[in-house]
Amino acid sequence: MTWLQDINWPISGVMADNLLRYQDDIEDEIMFVLNTNDEVWKYWVISVFGNSTKSIKVQERILQIATSPTQNEINEEVNLVAIEVIKSAKCLHYR
Repeated sequence: MTWLQDINWPISGVMADNLLRYQDDIEDEIMFVLNTNDEVWKYWVISVFGNSTKSIKVQERILQIATSPTQNEINEEVNLVAIEVIKSAKCLHYR
């Protein structure tokens, strides 16, 4: 997950692709990031996993960020990426 702190790092894309395959197994790690104060990291984690996660916990946290963001999440536009994920979710059931 550390490699997703900045998607501009050369290895980040490769790591994101690999981690997507295991996202059901790393729910706790995803939730850890979404509950940190590192807004940039949250932004990238939502960008990578948001549209494909089946985790209700992750979906609920993304929904919370979209609907009740902190000021820091607003400043770093984490809420906007969360809103986009919810809008574009085809088979997910964001409540």
